[in-house]
Amino acid sequence: MTWFCKRRRGWAVGLHGALVLALVGSSPSVAAEPSLWDLARSPESGLAETLLRRADRSRVPLEPEYSGQALQQKLNERSALMIQLARGEELGDPRLRYLLGECLVHAGGSYHAAGRRVLLRALSESPLSPGAATAWQDVALASGWLGDHEAARAAYARALEIEAEPEVRSVLYLNRAESSMALGRLEAAISDYRTAAFETSALETRSLAQWGLAVALDRQLDFPGARAWVIAASRGRFGPAGTQLAVDLDH
Repeated sequence: MTWFCKRRRGWAVGLHGALVLALVGSSPSVAAEPSLWDLARSPESGLAETLLRRADRSRVPLEPEYSGQALQQKLNERSALMIQLARGEELGDPRLRYLLGECLVHAGGSYHAAGRRVLLRALSESPLSPGAATAWQDVALASGWLGDHEAARAAYARALEIEAEPEVRSVLYLNRAESSMALGRLEAAISDYRTAAFETSALETRSLAQWGLAVALDRQLDFPGARAWVIAASRGRFGPAGTQLAVDLDH
């Protein structure tokens, strides 16, 4: 049983009270609140800062050993609801809109469209935000889950324009290749799979890119090339036994 399940009833019944406590209470696990000067100078800014910290913190399970997709979806849903009930979008802090959009995207299928809409608005209003690259990636994920692979591919391209971390870029190339595959654009997919495979230092990313490359080449009827990449991918994931796996797949 997860932490959320054990506390779900109490959270649902006392939501408004809990939200008030979250916004004005104190907690040793949360960073320092805005100073009295900050609050006096701009009460809305102080409230936005407090809400941002509380909503972000509420996405983390109290018990680290509890994890899983269902739990993460519930925690993101809770944080999104906290921001919405506190009218965080009206406080003028773009970080709240970015966080709200991210929470909605990762709260489950029924929230994907709303999350994408919130993030696109945030990106249009604050395109130079430090969270812009992550936001474009979340827009891409939501678009893919919604079956809009053209929009997903375009969003991955926007994320690649501003993301500098090499391993994150490799994953973006890999994901964009998947979007290209869904659109039947094999040449584009092959190019991105190759880039992901050669630029990453992570075994999982490299193996996934190599498998994808093998599939794309197979669809191009390049069977020798496909088999070569199957061997490369299977060796990376399964060691020497991967060669036999590739032979088995050939028959």
